Amino acid sequence: MPHEIIREDFTAPNMLVESPIQLVVFINRIHSQPQHRISRQAFDASRSLYDSRDTSSWCSTMINWLLKKGIDINNLSSLRYDQEIDKMGIVKK
Repeated sequence: MPHEIIREDFTAPNMLVESPIQLVVFINRIHSQPQHRISRQAFDASRSLYDSRDTSSWCSTMINWLLKKGIDINNLSSLRYDQEIDKMGIVKK
């Protein structure tokens, strides 16, 4: 893949590693937003559909994709975004 070759030249993280991390950071950001934000309400609605065993919601798709990568979204409370570094990263407490 040309994109992977370019990323390797700049010593960027492999997309297969970076993608799940970026998704977890994104979900964590949405979940930490105030309840009145539309993005939070959309996430909560999608999560509610997932909790009712709907498999077509965005949340269901993302949760199942992360589970295939070995990341359980129900354990996100033990993860935090480290704002002390320039790169986005997940740090296990």
